[in-house]
Amino acid sequence: TQKAKNGSYRESYELDNLLISEFDQIFQSLKGEPKTVRSNNGDIHVPYIIDFKADKNNLKVFRKKINQSSGLVVLLVDVSGSMDSRIDMVRKLVSNLYSSISDISRVTLKVYLYSSSFYNAHDLTITEINDLSECDKIVVDGISDKNYGTPSHYAIDYVTKQNKDYIGKKVLVTITDGSPAIYENDEIVNNSAKLKLECKKAVLNAEELGFNIFGLGVCIPDYYLDSFKNMFRDNFVNILQYDDLRLQLFDKLNDFVRSIRS
Repeated sequence: TQKAKNGSYRESYELDNLLISEFDQIFQSLKGEPKTVRSNNGDIHVPYIIDFKADKNNLKVFRKKINQSSGLVVLLVDVSGSMDSRIDMVRKLVSNLYSSISDISRVTLKVYLYSSSFYNAHDLTITEINDLSECDKIVVDGISDKNYGTPSHYAIDYVTKQNKDYIGKKVLVTITDGSPAIYENDEIVNNSAKLKLECKKAVLNAEELGFNIFGLGVCIPDYYLDSFKNMFRDNFVNILQYDDLRLQLFDKLNDFVRSIRS
């Protein structure tokens, strides 16, 4: 459930035609393709394309099955208190991404927001966003409730286990602005080194479940970068402004679409 109650939050999503157009370019190769269907009498019809190949004076014609692979994109977003000044750009990206893939049956997008209570280290809040209409829930999880904890390892474990049975390509992109942290009444209950190790273990477990993991940091101080790259096994980029976040996500989604079509 969403705990945010502060009336100052902008609880709406913003559609941007230019941004949607950029997303469309990434996914256009997956749009409009015929789908494998089962007829009423049980016959399975697999779509194919005609492939012409010339060999000297001979022209050979082949029927080539269209790649019918599908893919799952999971965005895992830190919504602890420190993300307050950055959550608008995340909401903008997510809402426009949902708008762009709404008619692509081969791509599933799931967004999870996470934080934990300032008072109870084990009070993990996970909010799942499943379509464009729910993007107004992408808000920082209650500064008034002091949800400052960033239990990244718990969140990674949770979302990967929730989606482990998905058949197809799977990518998990995490977005956070700080190191893993859990609090209890203003005291860190686990030391930083231990939490970073737990986060790395969660990444390794996710990879074993078939996920391609990619970490995006938002304005993380330079002295933390090495530890983040270690946690995410070098699949980590720190971004300093919205355009960087947009481009890094575009790059990862381009790779994802290519992996589906390979």
